[in-house]
Amino acid sequence: MIKIMSKLKVVFMGTPSFAIPTLQYLYNDNDIELSLVITKKDQRSDRGKKIKYSDIKNEAINYNIDILTPEKISNDYETIERIKKIEPDFIVVVAYGQILSKEIIDIPKKAIINGHASLLPKYRGASPMQASLLNGDLVTGITTMFIEEKLDAGDILEQKEINIDKKETIETLSEKLSIETAELIIHTIKSFDNIKRKKQNENEVSFCKIIKKEDGEIDFNDDKETIERKIRAYHSWPTSYINIDACIFKILDVDFVDDLETININKSIESNELSKLTNNIFYNNKNMYMRCKNGLLKINKIKPSGKKEMTTRDYINGLNNK
Repeated sequence: MIKIMSKLKVVFMGTPSFAIPTLQYLYNDNDIELSLVITKKDQRSDRGKKIKYSDIKNEAINYNIDILTPEKISNDYETIERIKKIEPDFIVVVAYGQILSKEIIDIPKKAIINGHASLLPKYRGASPMQASLLNGDLVTGITTMFIEEKLDAGDILEQKEINIDKKETIETLSEKLSIETAELIIHTIKSFDNIKRKKQNENEVSFCKIIKKEDGEIDFNDDKETIERKIRAYHSWPTSYINIDACIFKILDVDFVDDLETININKSIESNELSKLTNNIFYNNKNMYMRCKNGLLKINKIKPSGKKEMTTRDYINGLNNK
């Protein structure tokens, strides 16, 4: 007699768009029964007129899956009982945004698994992708791990290294790693019984912070390499910005200045053909530059307050036509 294998029951927890590929992979896999989706509580808009769903809820409502949005899951008796009633084999967590209690951690038959966008124990915390870009890493990766009550400290199940491109921004890296996370989660679930868990080396632990809006302000005392990496790491939010005469300029794209450009700029300075916006931001011909601690960056794209994104050439043309 042929034994029919039952599907693996999975409860999924996630919130931002980064978690969407994992949701999709779980839903579309023939060996998995996606029984419940748990995500961030619905938010009201600033004026309180419209309800805003999380990215995961917006995706999940298309799948006819039960969705719960507890305000604080560890204190939500009804949600916890609902999960227990399902008797899931796995709970999968990707960027959910809440600390889970031991009661929840102990529910699944096999494991509660987290997909984390770094090669743990490096970059535990809320912003591992930004941290890898800020630090100029050439390689990052994905880790699937057991969840425990301590932040990102559970035993490692599987890891995959991913190369970071030279001009990688947080958007391109996030898109890449979100798909890699989904693929590794599926592999971990299906190979779970044969995976040997590995303790994290506490001597190699590093942490990354919760990013705040003010973190995006550019400090001209930083070297040009640090500023260039910051612009790529904070490209979508909070963006890197400068303040000129009470107008915020979001800096969206820069290039390192080569020796030839530096010579031309120096000639312009000597011949007094240089136009200045501030001591650190100036333009020559059709190009705009940022003076840093150890050199110059050429600014290619900006977004001034209240205006659309534009090239600096368009911006300079607008100044010259006034």
